[in-house]
Amino acid sequence: MTYPITLRKKVLQSLEQGMSVRTAAKLYDMSPTTIINWKKDIIIKPIVRAPRKIPNDALKQDITDYPDAYYYERAARLGCSKSGVEVAMKAKIKHCFARVQRESYARVPDFIRTNVSKSY
Repeated sequence: MTYPITLRKKVLQSLEQGMSVRTAAKLYDMSPTTIINWKKDIIIKPIVRAPRKIPNDALKQDITDYPDAYYYERAARLGCSKSGVEVAMKAKIKHCFARVQRESYARVPDFIRTNVSKSY
């Protein structure tokens, strides 16, 4: 939970007036660690959001246009993070590999697919 900046200033002001961190934590009903962190830096940190999804068609087009590009180069072109490109490509490669396996499984003879052992 994010506390408002006015409350943060009020807590730090009571510390300057001589109140201990533990007493302030009990009075304002919060963790002493929170107050200690505020003493170091009072600014509210921005919330880290989940990365945006990369459209499959844009990723495919980028892969065909630039087959040996680095992740950071793709990220700059697609407007996302390097790790986001890495995850998207890994998912795409797994999907393509599963499709190849499925197609090759269709060519396996029936007696192997049904787990019937061949008798000699």
